[in-house]
Amino acid sequence: MRELLCVVVVYRFYSADVRAESFEVFDRCKRKVAVTANPTVLVEPVVRDFLGGDKVLGTEIEVNPKTKKATGFVKKPGVLVGKWKRLAILREFGDDSPDI
Repeated sequence: MRELLCVVVVYRFYSADVRAESFEVFDRCKRKVAVTANPTVLVEPVVRDFLGGDKVLGTEIEVNPKTKKATGFVKKPGVLVGKWKRLAILREFGDDSPDI
């Protein structure tokens, strides 16, 4: 039960931080991809379940292959900021760059 409560708190935290005007623009887009420096595992459920998004480009957390639990370490290339964020967008969209 404790994990479920944490998930609800995360959902409320992220979804409460979205402005109505921003959501209206996001909702009108054909393909909805969120880009964030936050861990994908935290943001993806909010983007998919509450905002209707298609995908999240974010910081990836390492998972222990034996236990299937997060180690707390960040996968390469690291936290998705600056040039890494730009490269993630270029990899995802290629020559068909996003409008917004």
